[in-house]
Amino acid sequence: MSKKNASENKNSGDKKIPIFAPVAGIEEKKEEKVDFGRMKTGVNGLDELIPDGIPRGSSILINGSSGSGKTNLSLQILYEGVVKFNEPGIYISFEENSESIRHTAKSFGMEIEKYEKENKLAIISKDPYEVKNFATSLSGELYYKIKDMQAKRLVVDSITYLGGSLQNPYELRRLMNDLNKRLKTMGITTFFVSETPESINLVGRYGVEEFVVDGVILLHNILIKQGRQRAIEILKMRQTNHDTSMHPFKITSKGVEIYPREQIII
Repeated sequence: MSKKNASENKNSGDKKIPIFAPVAGIEEKKEEKVDFGRMKTGVNGLDELIPDGIPRGSSILINGSSGSGKTNLSLQILYEGVVKFNEPGIYISFEENSESIRHTAKSFGMEIEKYEKENKLAIISKDPYEVKNFATSLSGELYYKIKDMQAKRLVVDSITYLGGSLQNPYELRRLMNDLNKRLKTMGITTFFVSETPESINLVGRYGVEEFVVDGVILLHNILIKQGRQRAIEILKMRQTNHDTSMHPFKITSKGVEIYPREQIII
């Protein structure tokens, strides 16, 4: 092949071939050479627990039991990213439809539709049959959506549902590894939502999620004498100084409010 043809093929690939789709002859960028700096979540209290910020391109697991506030927190991270930092974000749900997610956001005063019209926010709902082909059929669509919006943040809700469509936890680990590598080359910070029953002493239902991601945020719904107490804990954040204590938070009409100066000891 001539140098001219090789150059033409390379340019054509850059424009037309999504990096999420495995194509012979196309090499992905090596993630270790990419440095995108750090980002703030924009959520009051949470950024105080991670003072240096989250490394851009990281994958973060937001894990908790039912009713612990996972959807609220992940939505707020996307929304605050747009409002405070002008960083577009995408929310992909395998469980709830788009209208249900918009309704949840509106109940906390988030102007979701306004920013959707400005192409700064996208709420995407996928049918269950598409889950198994997430790494292939959805990947190309997601690639072009990220490029079109110049998105910086992505929420995948939920890994629990995604894992349930696969044959075993090792397939989930391989899928998450693949997605992490490809999203990282684009500088996307990804938040994977995961639900674990309180009776299971695991981080993530399948016991592999926490080993794949760069950071883990645990949301607790603790039973105390006065009732239920919500609490947040940063279990890990690679290459980042972070608080390791458990702190209370509330879900108010304005969203998640974290109290970093208070601690919960159990």
